[in-house]
Amino acid sequence: MEGAPAINVDLAPNVNVPENGVQVQPQPEQPVQPQPEQPGNVEELEAQRKLTSDVWPHFNRVRVNGVMKARCKYCRKSLGEETSNGTSRLRTHIKTCIQKRIHDGSQKILGHNYIPAGNPQLSASQYNYEVSRKELCSMILVHEYPLSLVDHVGFKRFCCSLQPQFSVPSRNTVKKDILSLYGVERGKYQTIIDGNLGRVSITTDLWTARNQKRGYMAVTGHFIDNSWKLRNIMMRFMYVPAPHTSERLADRLFDCLLDWNIDGKLSSITLDNCTTNDSMIFHMRTKLLSSDLLLDGKLVHMRCSAHILNLIVRDGLDAIKDAINLIRESVVYWNSTPKRVQTFFEVAKQLKLSVEKKLVLDCPTRWNSTYHMLSVAISYKDVFFRLSLRDNHYTSVPSSEQWEF
Repeated sequence: MEGAPAINVDLAPNVNVPENGVQVQPQPEQPVQPQPEQPGNVEELEAQRKLTSDVWPHFNRVRVNGVMKARCKYCRKSLGEETSNGTSRLRTHIKTCIQKRIHDGSQKILGHNYIPAGNPQLSASQYNYEVSRKELCSMILVHEYPLSLVDHVGFKRFCCSLQPQFSVPSRNTVKKDILSLYGVERGKYQTIIDGNLGRVSITTDLWTARNQKRGYMAVTGHFIDNSWKLRNIMMRFMYVPAPHTSERLADRLFDCLLDWNIDGKLSSITLDNCTTNDSMIFHMRTKLLSSDLLLDGKLVHMRCSAHILNLIVRDGLDAIKDAINLIRESVVYWNSTPKRVQTFFEVAKQLKLSVEKKLVLDCPTRWNSTYHMLSVAISYKDVFFRLSLRDNHYTSVPSSEQWEF
């Protein structure tokens, strides 16, 4: 219109006004999705100058599809279009990278928690060097592994594959850790025994190691705690130098009672039924106060019922010892070489007998092992007779009357 003031309108560069005069709102720009990295388009780069920022030890400089980027060493994620734009974004990523937290041990991981009894349970845990060293000592103790295990290269490589941060301790360090662990566990049980209102029963035994020809004595404590729960504690496992006289055994056992402070709350001592132990109990009564014992010490000596039963059975086995000796010699003969073992089972298959059970040699001092040997040998009695006809060197075959015992 003529005479109307002129109106200046500044249009934003992103606002489009069509010819009909209707203003259209601009649409937001869609972010550009990064293209997936192809293995052939990634190139590792070497820094031309020393990178001073403390974030670069966690990243590698790479060129992805011709673009400079920083790749995380833990999650392998590439960040930034240009690494020269600053390191604030890289620093933020380091604080939130889950794989780095797992690597550092600060991230809890859901996994199996193996308990002494029962099925493994799922629980959240994180890496702790001290806990790993304690579990290593527990593994050696529970499974009776040699201390030289930690010196094996294969074991070190296995531990490194599980947790690179775990440094396998030396043999001397493991020995010190085991003694320290024993001190902690001993203190726990000492507290339980001191606070227990009941008495403690002792079982002990002495034997000689075949490989070392040295005598060892084990002392085990048994008691019912204040919660009416039966507890068994291995109190001592000690070397006893020869000669193993009753006086020396009594001195070692009494020192153990004093060490655990149970000489005043002793219930009984269970031993094998032999004359040496009878004499040892006599010396123990002279060291202990009668007022601290039940009925002035009349019940302090308990004879092992299992050992008595073993003596009874061994006396009964003497009636058929000739047959047992022949069966024992037969088992030794046909187990002596792999060829004889193969021949034995081939004959058993010819007679259409089950070969699931193998011949077992007994320990003469353990009647239950003798019973196991006889129960297996009786099922193969026809095999022994057939083999005696084929092998002239086999002369220890039992007779038909001896098999009928």
